[in-house]
Amino acid sequence: MQTDLLLYNAHIYTVDDTFSTCEAIAIDQGKIIATGSNADLCSQFEAKRQCDLQGKFVYPGFYDAHCHLISYAPMLEQVKLADATSWEEVLDRVELHHQQYPEQKAIIGIGWNQTKWADKSMPNGKQLSQRFPHIPILLIRIDYHAAVANNKALELAGVHAQSKIAGGEVVVEQGKATGLLLETAIAAVWLHFPSPSRDKWQYLLQQAEKDCLQYGLTTLGEAKIGQFHIHLIDEMQQQGALKIRFNCMVHAEEAERAIFFQQGPIYKDRLRVHTMKYFADGALGSRGAWLLAPYSDDPATCGIAIHQQEDLLTQARLCDQYGFQMATHAIGDAANKQMLDIYGAVLGGKNNKRWRIEHAQILDPNDLVRFAKYSITPSIQATHATSDMYWVQDRLGAARTKHAYRFQSLLQQNGYVAAGSDFPIEQINPLLGFYAAIARRDIQGYPEAGFQMEEALSREEALRAMTSWAAYANFEEAERGSLEVGKVADMVVLDRDIMEGEALDVTKARVMATYVGGEEVWTTDDGTFER
Repeated sequence: MQTDLLLYNAHIYTVDDTFSTCEAIAIDQGKIIATGSNADLCSQFEAKRQCDLQGKFVYPGFYDAHCHLISYAPMLEQVKLADATSWEEVLDRVELHHQQYPEQKAIIGIGWNQTKWADKSMPNGKQLSQRFPHIPILLIRIDYHAAVANNKALELAGVHAQSKIAGGEVVVEQGKATGLLLETAIAAVWLHFPSPSRDKWQYLLQQAEKDCLQYGLTTLGEAKIGQFHIHLIDEMQQQGALKIRFNCMVHAEEAERAIFFQQGPIYKDRLRVHTMKYFADGALGSRGAWLLAPYSDDPATCGIAIHQQEDLLTQARLCDQYGFQMATHAIGDAANKQMLDIYGAVLGGKNNKRWRIEHAQILDPNDLVRFAKYSITPSIQATHATSDMYWVQDRLGAARTKHAYRFQSLLQQNGYVAAGSDFPIEQINPLLGFYAAIARRDIQGYPEAGFQMEEALSREEALRAMTSWAAYANFEEAERGSLEVGKVADMVVLDRDIMEGEALDVTKARVMATYVGGEEVWTTDDGTFER
């Protein structure tokens, strides 16, 4: 029998219902037509291309159930601040960037994180304005929930000490704006910065896609996107300029909502748009996560509630009316309680709508069971636990910390979780999330006993969370997420078995090839598998 592609002499994890393995897989017209032993498939099929994988390991293509490619792509040409060790180093990097790119009329930097500095207080714009008085600059925290702007940027946006911005804060001291912006106040400034041209966006998206494919990602849950980028991605996919699949969560601003509610969901082979994205609160690192009780390290605040409950309830009813999945960012226990109240009021009980809570990071113990009661999908990011574990107890205290990052407890509610990275807030490599989920340690092996190991996932659970369960969360379980006959041939080939051996070895795994719809879209290009 003729077929397009035959991969054999491999250890293939199908991630089917029984978690079976096989040695060979046959693909035709982008879909899997057979799995089985080397002997059976090599005798049964005459393939246009045959690849001897020499004992390498094959998994379903990795999903990132919650990420931000639209934020990641422009970062390729912005100031990178993620590993800066102080505010002074941040300023020095901005100055170097300005010297290297003097033609830029505004500067954006991404990734500073004061929790890693000796001085852990939030920075302000005083020094930034002194060193850069003539060019607008906006420096965004790693979680995108806080930023520092210089005076020129504030002037450009018309933001000042008296500005009142719903769902955000312009931090003021002694009657003057400090330059520190929280939550929606960031967008009030950012919107006045120049945007890349359409041609530039196409280039940046292609460069960003390469980074995804080399780590085995075949489907992205883009967690904040508008119609411009949705239409651009659609056009590029139709032209063959983008290969990776997208599940898009529409950034639920009023204008975007009206358009998509009127037009309805989009279902294409590589582009799905059936989810509305909302924000209930901010992030823990910037004390914007909305808590039921004050922060342990700042008793003056409980964080920020982005929207009024009645407004979010109205949006939930609209999502239900127009057939959209609702997904809501909720970090703090107050934010999660609010969204569980709202979801419960609209959904009523068990259902198959798979509405999502993104992050579900801190939970009142009494609220956990409501994920099961209303069939709510927990969308988790395991590396958030291992990034936050060094300082989270300072924010929450010991008692509340025990109710944070409860991945295993969430899994037990409905029998699945969807796993993502939240890149570029975390790193793009999905295997780092797999490792964090099973080991609950950082890549230096700290802490030796793991962070709250009772909430770790098994290796099988962690792999399902980034393949078949992530597909289920997006209503795609009949099409992809496992390597079964009739499903699309989205696959990744690794040089080692992440299901066995030392947990830390997972972080050293190398992607040898990535396939989307049976097409090899990324390879080490050393000819290893050709025959």
